[in-house]
Amino acid sequence: MGSIYNYFKQNGKEPTILYYPEFIRKIKSKISNNSYDLYIDLVRDEEILIIDDIGCGKYYWIHSVTKY
Repeated sequence: MGSIYNYFKQNGKEPTILYYPEFIRKIKSKISNNSYDLYIDLVRDEEILIIDDIGCGKYYWIHSVTKY
């Protein structure tokens, strides 16, 4: 992920790296009180979003929810 980040950075872009398992944990904790919209909007508004650890086996349950 670091080399991808550095590539964009060297070309004048400001990428954001999102650690997928932590993102899912935060979303899951915010669903019960409907406060997840703001968190999702912050991610949605990023010009370049690098998502790390999508295939993490421990969080396989999310694949059935997101259909990936």
